[in-house]
Amino acid sequence: MPSLVQEVAPDRIRVNAIAPGAIRTRINRPAWETRQAYERLLALVPDGRIGEPRRLARQRRVPLRGRHNALY
Repeated sequence: MPSLVQEVAPDRIRVNAIAPGAIRTRINRPAWETRQAYERLLALVPDGRIGEPRRLARQRRVPLRGRHNALY
């Protein structure tokens, strides 16, 4: 089942939610350790990048930042 982000990304809709997918941590190292694994992983991620722990922590503190964000 695709995530909400994957469903609405083609319509250029941004989703603000804390529901991380792939985060560059030790527990999922096999998913990003080699170039081939990393490319397979990125094929599943509409934004074209995997998350970084520090960035996720910043988003947790300020989840709605910027003029294009809204709550529905």
